[in-house]
Amino acid sequence: MATWRYFFEPGVSNLMVVVGAWNTFNMLIAGAALGSVAERKQPDRHPRLTINRKGMFQTDGLKIPVAIENVSAGGCALRPIDDTQSLDWKIGETDGRLWVEPMGEVIKDETIPITLRHVSSNKGQSLYGFEFPELKSPEYYVLADLMYADSEALPRFLKSRRVHKNVFAGTWQFIFWGSVEPFRALSYMRKKAHEESAPATEAAKEPEIPHVETTMLRKLITLASTKDAPAPAKPASTGAKVA
Repeated sequence: MATWRYFFEPGVSNLMVVVGAWNTFNMLIAGAALGSVAERKQPDRHPRLTINRKGMFQTDGLKIPVAIENVSAGGCALRPIDDTQSLDWKIGETDGRLWVEPMGEVIKDETIPITLRHVSSNKGQSLYGFEFPELKSPEYYVLADLMYADSEALPRFLKSRRVHKNVFAGTWQFIFWGSVEPFRALSYMRKKAHEESAPATEAAKEPEIPHVETTMLRKLITLASTKDAPAPAKPASTGAKVA
């Protein structure tokens, strides 16, 4: 509108250019802000976290050293450390148990069941995606150790997403966000309104909370009490001083 008024409306001075440019800049900021608060669709049912752990995959009487590339609440991705070893793994049929090299004191020899679901390639190496079937209570501790024992996993993931850009690339990226993101946010709003107007089908079932066995809880309490217990006092010397 400012451009049209500048060329076709008589009496408009160069002040219209300044005001129009400033309002355009404000609209770009508002568009980028609208895009930042519009939640993107998560294609994965369980978001994965990139980790760097090692373990042992036990299947058909074999123990295969593997590197664990990523993990989620629903599964993990394994890469055999020995690339020369031929593996005849079939999707949906190959299953076994995964032993994870522990990083704490809670998990030692416990394992977790896994089943092969898909195979992909990453940098010329085969990456096997496994799914966790229904877990028992002690196996959740293995999963928790696998996901949260490495405190540097999340900072490494966030650091990998921070890519440096020069001022020109960053400016054009910001202009692109400010121009495109409002349409994406409005499409989400339209989709949400359509879903709310549609009749509700079946109520979502609440996930069942697994029963917690007392064995691992006693183990955790014992470890905590051992660490928090004060050190025993040294006995006082009763020997007489020799002249």
